[in-house]
Formats: sequence, C-alpha cells, structure tokens
Amino acid sequence: MKLAFVTDVHANLPALQAVFSDIQKEGCQRIYCLGDVIGIGPYPRETVELLLSVPDVRFIMGNHDQWYALGLEKRPMWMSVGEYLHTRWAHKQLGSSFKAIMSRWEYQRHEVQEGIRISLIHYPLRLEKDGLGNPMFKKFIKDPTPEVLDDLFKEVLDHHHPDILLYGHHHPFSDMQGKARYLNPGSLGCHTEPVANYTLLDIQNGIYHVTHKRIPYDQSDLFAAYELRQVPSKEFIYRAFFLGQFDRKD
Repeated sequence: MKLAFVTDVHANLPALQAVFSDIQKEGCQRIYCLGDVIGIGPYPRETVELLLSVPDVRFIMGNHDQWYALGLEKRPMWMSVGEYLHTRWAHKQLGSSFKAIMSRWEYQRHEVQEGIRISLIHYPLRLEKDGLGNPMFKKFIKDPTPEVLDDLFKEVLDHHHPDILLYGHHHPFSDMQGKARYLNPGSLGCHTEPVANYTLLDIQNGIYHVTHKRIPYDQSDLFAAYELRQVPSKEFIYRAFFLGQFDRKD
C-alpha cells in the first residue's frame, strides 16, 4: 500500500500539477489532502476542480476550506483587512459551486493500513466557536518539540493511539518522533523555493517507510496569474509566503 499526503495547497495550481505528475509515477493507491486547498494562491477554482477530478482523494477540512464551505463572519476581529479582502475574493471565484461537497470534509480521519494506525488532521481545534458557531483552529506553534506535539495532539493520541500522525497548517516541513511519529509534509503551495512538497508512505506487512519529496516546478505562470487576476493582498503574499521570490527587480 503506497499512500501520498499533501497539505496546504493554497490554490497553487502549477505546484499541484507538478506533484500529481510525480504521484502518478510513484503508483500511489490513494491521496490524502490535509486541508487548506484554497486561500493565498491565485487559482482557487482550478485547484478545487483538479483535486475533485482525481479518484481516491480523501479530504481533511482546513481553516481556509471551512471559511468558504461553512461561512465567515463579517471580518473577525483577529483577521486583517487585507486577509479578509483576499478571502472574499477567493470565495467569489468559487461561487457556491463547491460548498455542499466541501462542507462534508472531515476535521479528522483515522485509519489502519496494513496494521499501521494513521491519524490525519489539519490542526487541533479550540474549545470556543467563531461568531457563526463554527469550529476555530488553534494558532500554529512555531518550532515545536516532540513534547509540545505530544501535548498539542493529546486528544488524538488518547482516543486513537496512532503510530503516525500527519498534519498541516504550519507550512514548514517537519518529521519528529514523540508518542507518535509526527509528519508535516510541508506546504505544497507556499514555499521559499520553487518546489512543491509532499510525503509518501509505503506500507508492507506491518512495516512502513516514509519518503519526503520536493518537486521543482516553474513559478512563472503562478506569478503571472497573481498579476493578471489582480489578487488582493498579493504584495503581502509575495513577502510572507514566498519570501520575495516575486519581488519586482525594476
């Protein structure tokens, strides 16, 4: 059983296409998307359409997905004006076409594959709800230790006892061993280099092997789409999520 895991695609269609091409070569039986299909990138509709067109993809709900599928209150106090305008723009590109499908995405998924217990989650939820009564995700912890992750995912560990726990939300890649093996493939769509991340899990007879892959891709179409589509807050996005890769040289 060979499984592929992607997270935080963030409407980056060229990166997703590059990863899917590599996954096809690997011969994976199933693909798991750990949340945040949309937001930040310039291709929300095309990215959702591509993911939904591929057989055997399992989806986990991310915060950006939830804001579209379940609703976002009038600019929450914690959200900047720029992020709110960008989020509204992304939702407008999608219309209402995908709300029924995406509203059914799970917040957690737990499976046993070839004797290996696997838990999938975008990130843990807070106790409180937002103004519409929807769940809220915890703010990501920067540079966590295994002990910190043990505490962060305590509820999942206590109820499901995973051997492997895969998550996203925080964009840097991470692979740590605590009470479970914690794998964050790293954001597929937002990176400081022109590469797209994903993780392979190969399981045979109760033994698993993990491979973390970094797939190069051409970012020229991505940058052109930000400019052509006049994506709100694009200058901030260039700095915050691509570390100036798209900064103008003139």
